[in-house]
Amino acid sequence: MQNGFLHYAFDSLMKIGKYLNAVEYFKRAAQFFYLLLEPQKSKDFNYLRRAANIGIDVFIVLKWLLVAAFWGFDIQHQVVTVVVWYLLISNIFTYFDYHAWNISPDTPDTKERSQRRFLTVLLSMGYSIFCYAYFYGVVYFENFDWGQHSSSIDMLYFSMSNALTVTYGDVVLKDTTARILCSSQLLITFIFVLIIASSVPTRKLEGSK
Repeated sequence: MQNGFLHYAFDSLMKIGKYLNAVEYFKRAAQFFYLLLEPQKSKDFNYLRRAANIGIDVFIVLKWLLVAAFWGFDIQHQVVTVVVWYLLISNIFTYFDYHAWNISPDTPDTKERSQRRFLTVLLSMGYSIFCYAYFYGVVYFENFDWGQHSSSIDMLYFSMSNALTVTYGDVVLKDTTARILCSSQLLITFIFVLIIASSVPTRKLEGSK
């Protein structure tokens, strides 16, 4: 335990979390199908990386569509709530794992990688705001006094405003659940800011002068 027991414990939790993260299985599935097409490239890092990126993209699209469907059909069920909370937590976990905790020093910081990192943070933060908007508009709607603000656009606007610590009209938090929900969104936003700040690339981009 050269880095102390706290680092060891947290790193162990991160490794366990990776096994529970659905996106990892999408990556492996994409690599499996890619290798079925060209099995001779099993040692080609760039080929496997491309396959993994396709798996990640498919997962991102599906999780957005899933929450959109839950919201569009006004689905409110304990199982659905657990699923959305899982997707929300895995969203921040994945970004933290790949862009702060387990950065590979051997991976070249190319222009395309920097662009994908920027796109990823936009999608991750956007997904967090979208999930909370679903929570505000469906699951925890009765925990707030919305006044005249009850449309889906209002929920999205409130979620974005809360994430950016901006006050929003005359919305009232009626109970502890509402306060905890809003506080958790602020905490997640703060974590995103810390991750972004700590993962700003310091290496020279490959191919740049």
